[in-house]
Amino acid sequence: MRARLPAAALEGTRGRLQTSGSGLRQCSSCRRSLRVAATLVGPDPTRLAAAATDVLDRSSKCLRGREVEEAAMWRCIELQQAHPQGMQIPMQRWSKDLLEQAYSRCAEVTSEYAKTFYLGTQLMTPQQAKAIWAIYVWCRRTDELVDGPNASRITPKALDRWEERLEALFDGRPYDELDAALTDTISQFPVEIQPFRDMIDGMRMDLVKSRYET
Repeated sequence: MRARLPAAALEGTRGRLQTSGSGLRQCSSCRRSLRVAATLVGPDPTRLAAAATDVLDRSSKCLRGREVEEAAMWRCIELQQAHPQGMQIPMQRWSKDLLEQAYSRCAEVTSEYAKTFYLGTQLMTPQQAKAIWAIYVWCRRTDELVDGPNASRITPKALDRWEERLEALFDGRPYDELDAALTDTISQFPVEIQPFRDMIDGMRMDLVKSRYET
């Protein structure tokens, strides 16, 4: 089964590519604080204030389906606005060389299990591509917990521990080198943790349900 990427997390990466007569180029106008909202798949920037009020307060209403992704996307946009140059997340014992090794491993995993997805990242800047690889690998590792060879031994407590690892890496305390790649990614491209938590919640559902309404 393919890893299910949290769309809102991927929306948090910077910039976009647009076509021109000479091929593909990076759009410099997207380097403003609202660059995420300016993508072809993103919402109209003029809706930012209204939409943020409508969908970000989870306590005000129960979000369903696409509303969940939209709410998370707006949270990512707000983080990008608040930290246009990235966030400083202190991270111990992971040197630049170790991080490069981690990103290389993420690239290998992505190219092996998501070949066309990996090819798409070749149109991005190296920094953007590495960020996408790190997010993809975390998603694949999460998916493998309930769909991989060790799925029969996965319990709700195991998923609880996985969520604790997620929170730790967002706090700058990655457990291993692949977690460290994601910590480094979110320090450069701030994203909201909720889409990642939502994916873990989906794995919890997979432990107890095998069929869903369509």
